[in-house]
This record gives sequence, C-alpha cells and structure tokens, in this order.
Amino acid sequence: MGSLSLGSVFSRAFQAFKTAPLPFAMAGLLTFLTEPFTLCILLGPALVGFARMVAELEDTGNVSLSTLFSGFNQVVPCLIISAAYVVVTVPTFTGVLFVLVVMLEPLLSIATYIVAKGENDALVAFQKAWDLYKVNFLNVLVISICLSLFGGFGIGLCGLGVFITYPINLIGEYFLAKDLVEQSRTVDA
Repeated sequence: MGSLSLGSVFSRAFQAFKTAPLPFAMAGLLTFLTEPFTLCILLGPALVGFARMVAELEDTGNVSLSTLFSGFNQVVPCLIISAAYVVVTVPTFTGVLFVLVVMLEPLLSIATYIVAKGENDALVAFQKAWDLYKVNFLNVLVISICLSLFGGFGIGLCGLGVFITYPINLIGEYFLAKDLVEQSRTVDA
C-alpha cells in the first residue's frame, strides 16, 4: 500500500505511465474526447475502463487498450457516474459554485474506483466514497487539485498534454482512491 501523499501518488502515476505510455496515451485521448462529443454520457464507462487499465497493469504487468471499454460491463452504475460528472462539470463551465465543484471532484474519482473494483450499485459506491473522503478531506482535496492542475496545464499549454499529462492525472486519481480504500481496510482490521 502506498501512503496517502502527493509525492507517492505522482511517482506511482509517472511510473505506471512510463511502463505503458502508448495504451495510456490513447486511452487518455479517447476518455478526454468522450466529454465534449458524448455530452459526458460515456464518460463514466470510459473512466471506469481507464481505472481497470491501471488495475490490469498492477495485476499482470501488461495493459491492453481494449480494457478501456470494459466499463460498459456495468452500464447502470457507470451512467450514474456520468450523470454525476455532468452535475459537477456544468457549473464549472458557467463559473457557478466553482469552489463546491472543486471539492466534489475527488468524490467522483473515488466512486469511479469503487465501481471499477466491482461495486454494482453506484449509490453504495458514492456512499463509500463519501465515507472515505470525509475522513481525509483536506489531504485528498489538495492531492486532487494538484493532479487536476497538472493535467489541465499540460492540455492548456501545449495541447499534447492530452497524451501525457491527462493520462497521468487519471492514473494518479486511481492511486489516490486505491490508497484511501486500502487505508480504510487497515484501519478497519
């Protein structure tokens, strides 16, 4: 288990990306494009599939781009995650409730991880995510903001960030959620 720290999350995200840059770059591009072109409807399945790609890399040492589409195996929870992303991202684009949106973003990443790990009820996933998030609120929020800024700056400054910084951002969100879940298991045991 990795510790819940910014350095740990970033270093594991960089290492995972370096292990399989091409599949993660292509998956990052496809995930990035699902937002504007599908009005976020397919974003949930894409993010769950992306999380499963990282898990596949950890489990087997290999990763396949086809794993990105495994999010469609759990359509209902993934669509609920998509709806939650719409509710959170629309106010961001309009400038309304920006601080609240920034505070809710980690909750969505944690719920995505929980669904990717097999939870079939999205509401239970959000409840578990909230329970994990509220215990480590400030630490998780800071790490999530740093990951988002890293991904956003790469995309905004050079455009090529969609191939490098955005996938590292998503991989980092996976490791952040994984650390939270594992940390709660050790506390419960």
